[in-house]
Amino acid sequence: MLSREAEELDPKDFASFLRGIQTGSDRLRKLIENFIFLVELETGEAAATFNWRKRRFNDFQTLLESVIEQAQADAEDHSVSFVIDAPDDLPVVEGDRDYLRGALGRLVDNAIKFSKPEGGDVLLKVTAGDGEVIVAVSDKGRGIPEKEIGRIFDAFYQVDRERYEDQGAGSGLAIVRGIAQLHGGKLWVESEVGKGSTFYFAIPVAEEE
Repeated sequence: MLSREAEELDPKDFASFLRGIQTGSDRLRKLIENFIFLVELETGEAAATFNWRKRRFNDFQTLLESVIEQAQADAEDHSVSFVIDAPDDLPVVEGDRDYLRGALGRLVDNAIKFSKPEGGDVLLKVTAGDGEVIVAVSDKGRGIPEKEIGRIFDAFYQVDRERYEDQGAGSGLAIVRGIAQLHGGKLWVESEVGKGSTFYFAIPVAEEE
């Protein structure tokens, strides 16, 4: 439409078309990046990258702040606010900060996407115990039916697709689970329909040097 009718469009319509193009291209970029990363997890390339880049750290506050910064614009569009609860004295873990940022970012994106239309708070809480550090991402959104919980971490599976068209390709949670496994950790969820979901991302505490 821009190529055929650009001279006839007023500036507002022109800007609206450009925003649509940008939104579509951003979504396509994320889709392609997710597909590539799933292949890297499958082939072992992601594991090789992890072994090369992993470092010891315990500053989860800074990590979560960087995740929120990336999601801020989308959160504002959905009237979502963030709350971080991350103690300063957490045990040291060994991990890849970029992979962790990507995993937690995907959980935050889902929390925003599946929040209620009026918005609400998304809580990012870090706790430690039983030899692991756990990051919990909680929303007060639509929740996940119990019959679906066993399948949501499968690649390309989408919850209640016939009712909701605001989902991606269903690769995000499969990637998050793969990143958790790279760290020797695990991923699980607790959810109640109509009340929200909490995803737990656990990483083992690093061995003492």
